[in-house]
This record gives sequence, C-alpha cells and structure tokens, in this order.
Amino acid sequence: MTSSWNFSLSSCLLSLLLLLQMPSSCAGQFRVIGPGHPIRALVGDEAELPCRISPGKNATGMEVGWYRPPFSRVVHLYRNGKDQDAEQAPEYRGRTELLKDSIAEGKAILRIRNVRFSDEGGFTCFFRDHSYQEEAAMELKVEDPFYWINPGVLVLIALLPALLLQISVGLVFLFLQHRLRGKLRAEVENLHRTFDPHFLRVPCWKITLFVIVPVLGPLVALVICYNWLHRRLAGHFLEELSKFSPTALSILETSLTLVTLGSFRVRLKCWGLLSSISWPREGAAALSSKELGASVNVMATRGRCCSIRYTV
Repeated sequence: MTSSWNFSLSSCLLSLLLLLQMPSSCAGQFRVIGPGHPIRALVGDEAELPCRISPGKNATGMEVGWYRPPFSRVVHLYRNGKDQDAEQAPEYRGRTELLKDSIAEGKAILRIRNVRFSDEGGFTCFFRDHSYQEEAAMELKVEDPFYWINPGVLVLIALLPALLLQISVGLVFLFLQHRLRGKLRAEVENLHRTFDPHFLRVPCWKITLFVIVPVLGPLVALVICYNWLHRRLAGHFLEELSKFSPTALSILETSLTLVTLGSFRVRLKCWGLLSSISWPREGAAALSSKELGASVNVMATRGRCCSIRYTV
C-alpha cells in the first residue's frame, strides 16, 4: 500500500514538471481591451479608436487591424511592421493612420481623418500572434455640429437676409414718399399763393366763354357757308329750269334734298306717265347745252320717283 502511494505521488510530480517544461500553447494568450464607451466625433473632424492587449507586451511583430462588421471591411491593417494600404476598403483609403508610438507596449490607436456620417457604427480591433487572435468591439458616434438647431431656426436664418432687405427697401420707400409728399405740398402752396390774386378770382362765365368760343366758332361759320352755298346753287338751278316750257314744268313738283359742292340732286315727284324726257329739247336754240353749261335727264316710271342730276 505504501508502494502504491509513493507511485501516485511520483506520477503527480512528474506530470507537474512536464507541464512546467512543455511549451504550452497557452503561454502566449492575451486579451484585447477596447474603450468602454462610444467614441464621439463631429463631421469633418478626426476620430481616434484606441485598442490594447492585456497583459501588455510588445506587439511590433503582431498583426494589428480594424475592420467593420458584418462584412469584415478592412479599415486599416498592420502586418510585418508595415501598413497594408492595398487591403483597405476604398472608402477608408487615404483617411486612416495607425499611431505606433506605444505599440511596443501593446497599445495601438487608429486615427480616422475627415469623419463622415457613413463612419458611424461598430468597429472591431484585433491582435494576432501567429495563430492566436483576440478582438475587441467599439462604437463610433458621428454628430452634426448643427444637430441642436431646430429646422425652423435654420429656415429663419436662411430667410433673414431677404427679410432685412425687404424691410430696408420699405423704409427707404416710405422716407422718399414722405419727402416727395412734403415737396408736392410746398409746390401746391406756392402755386396757390402765386395764382390766387389773378387766376382764381376770374368769373366762371369768362372761363366758360374762353373755352367754348374757339370750339363753336368754326362750326357756326361752316353752317353759314353751307346755307349760303345751298341757296345760291338752288337759285341758279331754278333760274335755269324756268327757261323750259310750261308744259314740262307742270308735270313735275320738285323739292331740293341734297346739295354738294359742284353738283346737286333734286327729287321729283311724278304726276303722270313719263318714260323719258330730256332737256334741252331739239330745236330749242335758246336752251342749248352750251348756253346752259348743263344737262338735265329725267327718268320716270309709274308710281316711282324721278331723278334729275344737274351739274354746274
């Protein structure tokens, strides 16, 4: 029994020695620790994503990187002591930088320049030592510097210059209108003082006569000339018509209706059956056309008016 107990004790000691001497795969294990709170950054500014391993050790020979889940888009990758820019996602190319000042202590910081709204969300930091890898998640919050402004205030700010311009134009217009009104009032008062003794005391009937006479004068003269010409031509026509025979004159009753310059027309009422009568008649030497300087034609039918056209 004593021998069996000694065998068990020796086996345990041997196993413990083997564990201490054997290069265990767990000897290189570590944890990756990220920030315990979301990282905030403004649009257009820079954001820094810190990450470290615990316990701290030199990570210069490790592979360090950041990617974005769920599609593992590479944000930045450090391997074999160099930045692997060719493996970056296109939207991060040229905008990231790995700060290596403390990488010998197991600390790494990723700086993102010109932050965009699309950068908001989760990031994953990892450290890989040969086949062993650990990760830590972190979150980036992107904020707009004007997020606190109410949309109504933004609209008011946009419209404020136009409102100020309209108010300025309105004030200038009112000032000019008031000034012009004062000038017009002064001019009216000056005109009143100038013309009141001479013009405003003239009787109304004189003003009316002064306006009406130039208008009615030519009309009255025209009517007088018209009546005079009418009487002269009618008298001349009757004088020439009296030279015809009494028989022809007894048939017609004439009434003068229209007179025009150089000619006139008379309407004749038919009292008998006349088909055609022409004056002067043939053989009437005293009433020849040369002596009268005119021609008179009478056309008549039963029940209709005859017409005579006499040309002077």
